[in-house]
Amino acid sequence: MKGIQATSNDTYRKLMGNGLRYEIPKFQRDYSWESEHWDDLWQDILLIIQNEENEHYMGYLVLQTSDNKSFTIIDGQQRLTTLSILILVVIKVLSDFVEEGIEKANNQLRIDSYRKNYIGTLDTVTLISDNKLKLNRNSDEYYRNNIVLLKNLPLRNTNTSEKHMRECFLWFYDRLSKKFKIGEDIAQFVEKIVDKLFLLSLPLLIR
Repeated sequence: MKGIQATSNDTYRKLMGNGLRYEIPKFQRDYSWESEHWDDLWQDILLIIQNEENEHYMGYLVLQTSDNKSFTIIDGQQRLTTLSILILVVIKVLSDFVEEGIEKANNQLRIDSYRKNYIGTLDTVTLISDNKLKLNRNSDEYYRNNIVLLKNLPLRNTNTSEKHMRECFLWFYDRLSKKFKIGEDIAQFVEKIVDKLFLLSLPLLIR
């Protein structure tokens, strides 16, 4: 039995907090956003960080749940996947700063915080990440083993979804690495996008 719960305008911070988990069903459509979608999101983000807009509505997020802690994504996976990749690009840029010796301690603290709050926990022995977002059967292995771990992203022997995710990561990395030169600036960027990008959540409770 399904019941529609009250809809809510949720920030990315709220959606990924409090131990909430999201899974894209294995037969759900693959990740398919391309440069026109990433650019639309980027232009909206620029309006926010330039204080020309106070917030931005990204659309619907239709979810299914039995406990209000673990959610199956029925609609909205393109947005959540892209935002997750964007946060991972932020972590990559901060990692570059650490490697270059730029505010190493502070930027490492930011990396650890963003991983814990928005991506998941990393087992320091196995280096396997327990992710807040699990993608579908054609995407999750590449996401989990390459993008989340910030490895060199393979192009050969990849499917269409994996190619799109790789291109998404590189597209945002090009822009963030050019725009931000210190950790404090990129941290301010993150604070704005996690609090000012909204999704209209429509949870369907399964009893």
